[in-house]
Order: sequence, then structure tokens, then C-alpha cells
Amino acid sequence: MGQRRTEDGDIVVSDPRAIRALAHPARVAVLERLFGGAVLTATECARVAGLTPSAMSYHLRALERFGLVGRADATDDGRERPWRALGTGMRISAESTLAGRAAEQLLFGRMTEQLLAETEAARAHRHAHGPDNDRPSAFLMSGMRLTPAEASALTDAVNDLLEPYSARTDDPGDALDYHAYWVVAPALPPGGRTDDGSDDAGRS
Repeated sequence: MGQRRTEDGDIVVSDPRAIRALAHPARVAVLERLFGGAVLTATECARVAGLTPSAMSYHLRALERFGLVGRADATDDGRERPWRALGTGMRISAESTLAGRAAEQLLFGRMTEQLLAETEAARAHRHAHGPDNDRPSAFLMSGMRLTPAEASALTDAVNDLLEPYSARTDDPGDALDYHAYWVVAPALPPGGRTDDGSDDAGRS
């Protein structure tokens, strides 16, 4: 199943079936690495996701059917062909249908659950070992007043800042796996009402 692509190579996922296919922690974790520029075998993907290679192969084939990942050239030993992302990035743009909104809600719900679990684990480690431990972490929240153009520019700048780290293939030896979450969203009042009084609930 092909996906629409932007001029800069991002894959736009709008089909509810494809969005629902992403709503699995293992798939989210692996797509994060692949769309960061990594090229990984099923065994390497399995280590990222905490699954067995056979279970990971099932998930990779599912993502392949939706046109998100594909096979790369074989490794030097020729024993296992790695996987790569089929675009430079991925954007979720749910169809304006009941199925589309339900799929988007499921995906974002799973991603939120993963975020909460990971931040709680990082907080607990920081509390047990102190702020200067072997796995330093930071929890930041900022309120800003931005124009739509400034919000887009800020997101692009953050993506450019993170790209060299998410796409790296070298191993400095003391590197640890990290997850970085960046959310820039309008600060709507409770109930999702916009400043002009209209209902913004359900919009992407």
C-alpha cells in the first residue's frame, strides 16, 4: 500500500488502517530509529523494541505492507538484509472521518502511554541515583507565544538539532539509547475551545 509523500520526502500517513498499524510500542520504537536514518537488521530492531527477532520480523512485514519500511541492500556477510525507512520522515494526517479520528486517537493514546512510562522510569532512576547519574535526563516545559510560522520554524530547528544524533551509525562506546519528545501545540482552554469560540476538538 503506497503512501503520499511530500516534496521533501516525508511520508504522510492518512489511511486509518495504516495509522492503527502504528499503534504498537515496538513499531513506534523501531520507526523512530529507522526514520532517524538508521538501517537495521530484524535482529537489531528486535533489540531496540525488546522483542525476539521472529516477533520483530512480523511487525516489520506489517509496516512494509503499509509502505513505511523496506529492505535495504544486504550486509557484507550476506546473511541478513537490513531494513530502512522509505521516506525522510513521517507525518500523521488522519482522514476527516470517524475511522480516521478513532485511529489517530488510538495511536496518540499509545504514544502518550509510552511517554508516561518512559518519563516515570527516568524520574525513578534520577531519584534513586541523583541528578548526576550515568543516565542524565531533563524534564522541560515552556510556555511561548508564537505565530503559526514561528511554531513551524521552531519545530524545523529542533528537528535539525536532533537529526545528527538520531541518524548516527557510529558507537562512541559510552553511548546510551535516549528518547527525545518534542511537542508544540496550541494551549487551548479546557474543552478544546479556540480563542474565537469555535470548537477545535478533533482537528489535526
